[in-house]
Parts: sequence; C-alpha cells; structure tokens
Amino acid sequence: MKYTLKHVVLMAVITIGFNSCNSDKTKQKAATPGNAETITGTYIYLADLAAFTPCHGGETVDVISPGLEKKYLQLNPNAEPVYVKVTGYYDMRPNMEDRPTRHLIVEKIIEIDAGKGCD
Repeated sequence: MKYTLKHVVLMAVITIGFNSCNSDKTKQKAATPGNAETITGTYIYLADLAAFTPCHGGETVDVISPGLEKKYLQLNPNAEPVYVKVTGYYDMRPNMEDRPTRHLIVEKIIEIDAGKGCD
C-alpha cells in the first residue's frame, strides 16, 4: 500500500494525541494520600451521584467528599455543574454497583464557584 505524506502526517498526529492522553491519565493516577495535587474541573451532584470532570481533559469520575456535596448544594440547588479547585488524588474504589472505578478523593476544597468555568 502506498502512503502519501498526508497519510503519514495524519498517523503521526493521531499517535501524538493518543500518547498525550495516556500520559495525562498516568499523571492523574500517580497522586496518593500524602502526595495529593491541586486539581481543577467541574463538579455536579445529583441524587447521591457526585461527578468530577477535569478542566484540561480526561474522563469524568466519581467523587468522595461529603464537604464538597454540602457546599455544592448550598451554592447551587439547581443541579448545574460548578467550577471547583481542590487538593486531592485519584484512587480505585467500588462504585454503587460495587465495581472498582476511578474516584477523585478530595482532601481539601480550595474554591467552588458557580459563575466561573474552566479557563
């Protein structure tokens, strides 16, 4: 099969994009208790389900942080996503169906703002 320059460039772009996504996930998995990092994203809480989506790409994950739920409900009773900046780490924990899933474990809430979005 003959590859044109267009095909080679397209394959290179796809490979670079794929590797960038994988390296970001590896970085997120590296944080642990005592080695937490500052993380920004959007947070929403609906009927016992708390979800976080990182600002700079990445998958939406479940959240463990009772304090964040309380502040969210005080700030935003309409169930809209809000900007949050927290100190925390990612860990595998059982979800509602008791399957291990990736969770954001929040150690400290730095900022929560319904009027602000990810930059």
